[in-house]
Amino acid sequence: MGVEYPKKHDVKDVLLRVGDRFPEWFRVGEKARVSSLLAERREAAMYGDEAHAAGPNTLFTRQEARRALRYAKKIYSDCKRLFEETEGPLRRGGIGA
Repeated sequence: MGVEYPKKHDVKDVLLRVGDRFPEWFRVGEKARVSSLLAERREAAMYGDEAHAAGPNTLFTRQEARRALRYAKKIYSDCKRLFEETEGPLRRGGIGA
């Protein structure tokens, strides 16, 4: 898509800035919201909260974990579809070339 991705986990700002490069079905606004949500919680999910001696399993509920997994699976699926739809044009010198 011709986008230089940020060297951080939250890609919200980039998605919103270049959202017009993506097909309508890709729903950039939703992905930007999810990116911020997951990035905000990433460190605690990976390492817990040292200051309170709390591991990730005590900071998050099973429901929150399932929700994060659903978000991740949906974004993966959409990105896979986007790649499959644009792979042909990329190889032929079209989109992003």
